Amino acid sequence: MTGKKDCYFLIILFGQLLGRYIFASEISVIQSVSNGAYVLSQRNTWEHVYENEKLTSGFRIKTEVGASVSIVINDVLNVILYENSLFELNENFSDKSNVISCALFYGSSEFWTSTSDKKIRINTPFKIISITGGKIRISVDEGNNTKFEVLSGRIKDVVDLNEVNPPNNVNKASFYVEMIDNYMKKLKSYYKMYEELSLTFEGLIENRLNTRQKTTPLVKEIERKFTEIMNTVLMMNEAKNRINMFAISLRKVVDAKNETNNDSNSDISDVSNILEELKMKQEEIITLKGKYNNIISSEVISIIKTYENLKNNRKRK
Repeated sequence: MTGKKDCYFLIILFGQLLGRYIFASEISVIQSVSNGAYVLSQRNTWEHVYENEKLTSGFRIKTEVGASVSIVINDVLNVILYENSLFELNENFSDKSNVISCALFYGSSEFWTSTSDKKIRINTPFKIISITGGKIRISVDEGNNTKFEVLSGRIKDVVDLNEVNPPNNVNKASFYVEMIDNYMKKLKSYYKMYEELSLTFEGLIENRLNTRQKTTPLVKEIERKFTEIMNTVLMMNEAKNRINMFAISLRKVVDAKNETNNDSNSDISDVSNILEELKMKQEEIITLKGKYNNIISSEVISIIKTYENLKNNRKRK
């Protein structure tokens, strides 16, 4: 029978996929908080969040019954997270990419911004909603269905990922594992794209440092590659979001199986087999996590500093 040990495995394995690293310009402030609101620490434990607390990019917050929390992200995006909700801000270096990417795993939240200079991307399990100004209310129910209401302004874009939950728990468990596997494959493909782009970027920078000729076309190409790198990092973040989203959904199915005695033995066996299949991917997931953390905490920051030095040198000339 599927046991609590399996659920604990999922908590440990996927909870650690979140990376949290400091980048000076990415600061969020907790404006207000009521009752039980928690932030995921770097030790992968939930800790109380407090009014006026500052958080760096790459945080996850959850609220319990009767709780709410108000957050100001990078002086641009205001978020109110209502009760029984889970929210994550991605490590997307929004001041460099001109995009703020976040995710509402479940529950309800309001988002508003007065600027049209940045694109706000709000990820839910089956949709990506983009706004450039105004206010929107979004909710994600137990079936991962997304509902949204525009309170002011307008939506720039809604991407429907065309994925629909199966009707019963056994099919749901299999579906969530399939989604985790799909987004792991996407994450690997984004890593490959990133590696190719970063090598090209490095070569262009070297050419720029060595050449004494007119360099405007070369600089333009460096700018294009830098933008492509930032966009690829964005795709990495959002693939990571969905691995975490579907892992949480899978854990809920497992918990439901543990709490009911009405399911047939064959159903329980099917879910157990699905979890065993997922456990076999543990080493691959840990490798993906390590690669992700290295890219976000070190490589991307180095690329940003190199790019900024290039721009500053151009200004001085």
